[in-house]
Amino acid sequence: MLDKPLRQKEERKHIDEEVVCLDSLVHHLKQRCGCLNVQFEREQNDPPDFWINIDGQRYAVEITSIVTGQDYRATCWKLKEAIERSASRKGVLNGTYSLNITRKPSFPRRSSKEWRTLIDKATSFIKSTISADPSEERTLLANENGIVGIEKFSTTGASVGLLGPTEAKYHVEAIDEIKTLIQKAITTKRLKLEKKGVTSNCTRIILALYDAYGFVTLNDIKQSLLQTIGYDWFHSIFWAASFTNRTNELASDNPGREGSFLYSKSKEWQEA
Repeated sequence: MLDKPLRQKEERKHIDEEVVCLDSLVHHLKQRCGCLNVQFEREQNDPPDFWINIDGQRYAVEITSIVTGQDYRATCWKLKEAIERSASRKGVLNGTYSLNITRKPSFPRRSSKEWRTLIDKATSFIKSTISADPSEERTLLANENGIVGIEKFSTTGASVGLLGPTEAKYHVEAIDEIKTLIQKAITTKRLKLEKKGVTSNCTRIILALYDAYGFVTLNDIKQSLLQTIGYDWFHSIFWAASFTNRTNELASDNPGREGSFLYSKSKEWQEA
């Protein structure tokens, strides 16, 4: 049974990052760490975001999102791949197509109806040009931040390519960016928790990081964390990674995520 605050957020019909991240944490504790009794409650005057009782021990849970420029590039790539899969499954992918990203348009969430509609529009265009020569670009999405278009580039092959965005980073630059973002989260969240005096009531604090696009690899994150300062002030640092087909047990209208502890003072959690 959901507590009242979680149920209220569930009824808003959009992804609640805090609930998705908490669900990932609770699921991991139960299924991977062998914790038998996990109960939680939302803090109405955060920080922390939640209090969680794990097999009789109380923990504070503070949640924050990690969003990088590399993540945006990955979202464009995932859209390209989803369109290619859709057209291939329907047997209409005949020729080479280009998904064109101009500037940096805002995308709908990947689990949303709007994201599915975007894929369907692209697939319909591919179907309508199955026997056609190279075509002019068709706009799929346009907003104040940019444009997403698609065009038939060649009558040969059977694929969808990606043109843009231009701000893609080399891997080493992406890792440096992630490290900076994690360091910021560690520093700001610690100051916020200390300022409120949370540590005087509970010294076991879990920092839960929500990967907003589900892209960066877990190994990249672990290596980035080890290069930060002060991460071991927290009892544990958890990473809510990729979306899965698992049902969200705390709020069924939200997607489920798998996750893992990047660091923990509990050896069992660290190794799970």
